Amino acid sequence: MRNANVKLIVILFGLILLVAAAGLLTGGKTLLPDSGKGPLTITATEGLIIPNGDKAMPVEVPADTAWLSIRADGFTYAPVPLVAMGEYTFTHPDGSYNILHVTPSSIHMDSADCSTQDCVSQGTASLDILDFRPLGGQIICLPHKLIVELLPGGQQNNIIVLEDSAS
Repeated sequence: MRNANVKLIVILFGLILLVAAAGLLTGGKTLLPDSGKGPLTITATEGLIIPNGDKAMPVEVPADTAWLSIRADGFTYAPVPLVAMGEYTFTHPDGSYNILHVTPSSIHMDSADCSTQDCVSQGTASLDILDFRPLGGQIICLPHKLIVELLPGGQQNNIIVLEDSAS
């Protein structure tokens, strides 16, 4: 258990360093989450909202609704309200996949076809334990370059994305 926590802390520290380095390389520019098409094909079980998809967003989302932030291969999707329990399947361009189980207050990577399975073993991120969990609300799949994050109600507008230097 202790080795797993140390490993997660080292991974988190490495990611922080990568983000800081990327900020320096791009001049520290920021932009709001992109709502265009991204590198993933995202499918969802009934009742869940597909980011940037054809499903209409509920007209009014309660203030305490938790949100899902999805980043894949340098692309950030618009945040998605967690209004129901179900699964999101993230299919990458090469056919690989991650399956994320969500509830209105938690996320857990159920399965993935990555070689390390670290994302599956990171456990559940729930609103109750965000302050105590080593990765906070994040679940990270390094082989697939996928980061999903549980955001408490009202924090969906706090997502900052480093601008791609190619832009």
